[in-house]
Amino acid sequence: MKYYIGTSGWSYSSFRGVLYPEGLKSKDWLRFYAERFNTVEINATFYRTPRKSTFEKWYAETPQDFVFSVKAHKSITHVKRLKDVEEELKTFFKSIEPLKEKGRVILFQLPPSLTFSKEVLEEFLAKLPSGYKHVVEIRNKSFHNEEFFELLRKRGVCLCFSDFGGRYASWVEVMTANFLYIRMHGRERVYFSNYTEEELKELSQTIKRFNAEEVYVYFDNTGLGYAVPNALRLREILRMNS
Repeated sequence: MKYYIGTSGWSYSSFRGVLYPEGLKSKDWLRFYAERFNTVEINATFYRTPRKSTFEKWYAETPQDFVFSVKAHKSITHVKRLKDVEEELKTFFKSIEPLKEKGRVILFQLPPSLTFSKEVLEEFLAKLPSGYKHVVEIRNKSFHNEEFFELLRKRGVCLCFSDFGGRYASWVEVMTANFLYIRMHGRERVYFSNYTEEELKELSQTIKRFNAEEVYVYFDNTGLGYAVPNALRLREILRMNS
């Protein structure tokens, strides 16, 4: 079982003093981050398309075995809502080519208002290119059905376990691929609350129970910087129990 544990993004002022030394310039944050974590989620790609030179810089500043999980652009998930997205998918995957083998994990974050449609999902999943680990994060209870899970299994697409403290009905412990993908957004206060030792141990037990080939965990409780110690502590707990 291989673990990839990190945070949802690295460019946060809240990480100063928690991860980054006070005098470290922001241009050096990723390099510093990658010396301590083996993966990170890229959130910026959801809002805009970074320049090719930016992706090339990120690639150059990280170790050979580092993994970027790239969030798909909102035009795919939130604007066109998975329908008729051939061009959007083509543009997105073309844009991330400079990440090469480090950018092979792709996250599709669905909006809370999007409900399950077998026809839409089937067509969308069929358009996803091979050679990537695709992940879907749901935020609507209508996706809690075996038909949806089977569509994911058929394509080897991973259902994200997503903790929003009970909001959005997004935590569903159903394994649909040979790897696990978990997002920890914060329990009591989304993006801001700290995970307790007990909660992190509970998470480690969940991870162990599924016995996946690879496990990707990202802490998105970045508002006050708790994502950093939470990610480091989970990694420590998993190592102790391996």
